[in-house]
Amino acid sequence: NVVHHAANSWYRTLLARLLGRRNITVWILGLMLGGIFILLGLDLKNSYKYTQESAHRDAEHIVKLIEREVNHVLTKSDLILQEAVRTYSKDMNKSNPPSLEKRAEINQKLLYLMNNIPETQKDSLRLIDSDGNVMFNAGSTAELPKVYVGDRNYFLRQKTETNAGLVVSEPLLSRFTGKWLVVLSQRMNHPDGSFAGVAQVAVRADALQQTFERISLDSQAAITLFDSEVRLVSRHPLIPDQLGKQFAATQLQEAFAK
Repeated sequence: NVVHHAANSWYRTLLARLLGRRNITVWILGLMLGGIFILLGLDLKNSYKYTQESAHRDAEHIVKLIEREVNHVLTKSDLILQEAVRTYSKDMNKSNPPSLEKRAEINQKLLYLMNNIPETQKDSLRLIDSDGNVMFNAGSTAELPKVYVGDRNYFLRQKTETNAGLVVSEPLLSRFTGKWLVVLSQRMNHPDGSFAGVAQVAVRADALQQTFERISLDSQAAITLFDSEVRLVSRHPLIPDQLGKQFAATQLQEAFAK
């Protein structure tokens, strides 16, 4: 769409400017699924060891590795969400709520599904009703967390857009755990096509940071993951008090100039 095209054009223009600078730091941007992009800074102060050209190659290789890892998590999570939508949309009838036995059965099946996504927050695969309340939640019992998401942007988008597909939220501070997350969601419909709710799962920001840490980097390198609104999703080395913060384009440009 027009918004994503404009955002991608801005990123490409910025990348071209950065790669054209003869700076002490090489900055690499990697465009990703859902408007998420990676910023990799590689310090070149040891110029005797790294030429600028080889550093660019190394940085681009690292970005590709990170893109592959993060896209793997997103794709895997999306497949689980789609399976939940296909299997359980018929059970999202608030006027005919499930028995405790039925709820426990579905909760256990959701728990089995989300065991395939270790990067997610524990028991965060949830089926949310059309009002924003939890109807089913991954777990071993019929118990449900008291979580309301009806005011979250991703929920409102799924509610109003019939073909939104996979929606990746902005970085969110969990109301349940107090930790930073990115929520992935898919819309659920009733048989008549009306909104039944959403299937959602939460990817932990610290799991992304651990992925960055596992990749071999120069000791002076930093990896930063932003969303399409330039909000900080994750970073290595970690800066906890900056997670979720939205940065202006001028702030990034000033960082690149240093």
